[in-house]
This record gives sequence, C-alpha cells and structure tokens, in this order.
Amino acid sequence: MIVCVTGIDSPLGKAIAQRLQQSGIAVEGVPYEQFLMTNDAIVRAMRAMPSADFVVHAAEMADLFKAEQHPDLAYQVNVSACEAVAEVAALWKAPIIHLSSHLVFDGVKKNPYISANKGRPLSVFGRTKLQSEQWLQENYSKHLILRVGWLLEAGAQGWLQTMLSALSSGKRLNASTDMQLTPVAVDDVARVVDAVIKQLSCNISVWGVYHYAGAEAVTHYELLKAIVLQAFGQEEMLQALIEKKGADVLPGVALPANGALGCIKLRNTFGVKQLPWRRYLPALIEQCQQRGGVKPTENCLEETR
Repeated sequence: MIVCVTGIDSPLGKAIAQRLQQSGIAVEGVPYEQFLMTNDAIVRAMRAMPSADFVVHAAEMADLFKAEQHPDLAYQVNVSACEAVAEVAALWKAPIIHLSSHLVFDGVKKNPYISANKGRPLSVFGRTKLQSEQWLQENYSKHLILRVGWLLEAGAQGWLQTMLSALSSGKRLNASTDMQLTPVAVDDVARVVDAVIKQLSCNISVWGVYHYAGAEAVTHYELLKAIVLQAFGQEEMLQALIEKKGADVLPGVALPANGALGCIKLRNTFGVKQLPWRRYLPALIEQCQQRGGVKPTENCLEETR
C-alpha cells in the first residue's frame, strides 16, 4: 500500500507519515511549499509521484494570523489546492482523507459539536476549511473528512512553542476561563489516521465527516495551566496567566467560545478510542525545550514579578 501525504513537512504531516511508515506502509509526500503554487503545478508534482492507494490531505495554511491578513492566499492553499489534489486522486482512484478543524464552528452551542452540526466559522481559516469540506462533499464521493480539536504540536512556529517562548521571556498571557477546548496531539491524530486507513483498505464504505480530539475538554486557561506546570514545574509561574472571560485570546482572530468536539461517530464506526491529550504533553514540551529559547524556571519567575 502507498499513501500520499500532502504537507508532509508540516508537524501534522510528519507525524502521520512517521506513524504510517512504522505500520509498514509506504509513504510519498508533497511539501507545503508546493501548495503555494498554481493548481497546475500541484497536479504536475503529484502526477510525477507513484500512484497512491490513499491520499491524506494535511496541507493547509494553519497560521491563523496569516490567514486573516492574506485571505486570498488562504483560499488558494486551503480550498483551491484541494481541487488539484482531488484531480490526481481521481486518476489514482484513491480515497481522500481530508484533515479539517473545529474552527469551522462558531462556538454558540453549549455541548460538544458533533459531525452533523452545521459549520458557521468565525475566522478566515475556519471559513476556508469549511469551503474545502463542502467542495469535497459535492465533487468527490470517496472522501473522509476528519475535523480535529485544538492541535498540539512542537513545530518551531507552532502555538505551543510560541507560548513557551513568551513565558520564558517573562511575558504574561491572556487565558480564557470559559473558552472550551478539546486539545489533541499530532501524534494522536496520526494514530487515528493510521487506524482509519487500515479499515478503509478493507473496502468498507463509511465515507463522510468525523470528529476526533483528545479525551477531556478543558478551558483555555486549564490548557495553559497544564503547559506551565509541565514546562516549569512551579505553581508560582501561574501568575503569568491573565485570567479573563471570553474567547478573545488571539488578537485579530475570532475564535469560538466552545470548540469542544464529540467523537462518538468515529468510535462507533472505526472502534477508535479517545486518548488523553495530557499523555502527549511532556514529550511535546521536551521537544520545544530541546530547540532552545525556554529559560530556567528561576529566570522566568524573576521576569514575571
């Protein structure tokens, strides 16, 4: 079996590729930069690769700030490029597993969102992800859309690294006490994708939209608290978190007040259980610390006083 992973050089793409390779599956990849090109260029690059049995479409403009500033580029990468990927997948007769996001929702619902709930995004990123979903649903029958929760990864430009660097430099962070999240680590998403591909390869027809996130919904504040305690080990560092109400924690980007996902459909269909996101946090933080830029605890405490 051969699986083509788009955005293979992104933290999510890397995690998926590594998991599949560990399962004995051959992996071909398309780097993120290719999706900044025209659709014709994407098609040419993919057609030069060996035919794949599945396509995992993980390439996306995941930078929420950049998407707000450059909505046309976000549309090209997140929506238009999806059409190019589908064109080649059709030639290969390969199903597409399309990675999407909880940010397709507006957050007004009180309970976790299920896959049947209608998307009403608040941000450019969320809007383009929903548009890509809609295009696939209308134009490509063998698709499986996997919306994931608040993504935890250790990329150099990622949210986790940004938070740790800010804390290490003595900055204080806005932390919402009522914004609900279901975090999920990229390695956990990769585990789910691996399990789904193995079952889809048995020719079961269970296409559609599914949700996955780690077990345990928490507030934005509770997530940052867990990160602070794991990274710095002292409760005194919690003074760096500014407790506030509402979802206004990323200036210039509207986020849903409730981003929790319900994952029962995935479990009932594929037998995939949710794992605690907390089990992945120590390794992710260690990766960020090994990169540098995370100061010893005593220095951070001194700068936040």
